Amino acid sequence: LQLFDTNIERVNQFWSTISFALTDFPELNPVSVIQYLLEVSQLLKFELAKKLFQDILEDWPNRLSRILFNLSTYVEYVSPDAYFSHWSIVTNLLDSFFRQYLSKIQAQTDRNPIRTELKNCIGVMVAILRVHNFSTFKNSISLVEGFSKWLTEVLHECKVDLLDLLAVCTACNRALLRDRDKQFLTKAIVSELVQALKFKCDMNEHNYMIVLNLILQDAGEDVPEVIIDDQ
Repeated sequence: LQLFDTNIERVNQFWSTISFALTDFPELNPVSVIQYLLEVSQLLKFELAKKLFQDILEDWPNRLSRILFNLSTYVEYVSPDAYFSHWSIVTNLLDSFFRQYLSKIQAQTDRNPIRTELKNCIGVMVAILRVHNFSTFKNSISLVEGFSKWLTEVLHECKVDLLDLLAVCTACNRALLRDRDKQFLTKAIVSELVQALKFKCDMNEHNYMIVLNLILQDAGEDVPEVIIDDQ
């Protein structure tokens, strides 16, 4: 946790080196690092862990942005084609993380996620969805559901980029097998727009046009931003 909570210079070079170096250590492979980070975040609920990490807990909301930034950078350099048993565990832990994060957002009305947290969480989710055979993981659908609830809640207050929504919706479409699962994130986002138009929930003003552009892009229409195919 302390490593991911560090302000790192040359962040891409640092995390790519860490990931490459860990491939030589079966006991601590590149995915294990993500697993241990998420396990520590789960332990923060317990009193013993609170004593061990009191300094981090006292400033946890502010430090979360840095941790997520480092995690989203690191995960880009971890192979999606190996360590499947560890990826499966990470899927379960990440599901719990997003559900707890959602609970904190709903409970702490004075503190909303900032744009960098949203972008970095999407980056992490895209990387997880691109793991080979993601759909075979026991908690794959549960993770997508948990993330969708967190994402739609965040859209109420935080601006989102069209390219980020397209990336995560496309990754979901390619990762899952059943049609209803493929469109899970897209449907959740569009449904939230419909609820906002009916004044049943709030949505950041910027996000109305972003979600509309997402729909237009899906229909093959031109949109203001240049869309890069990730194939």
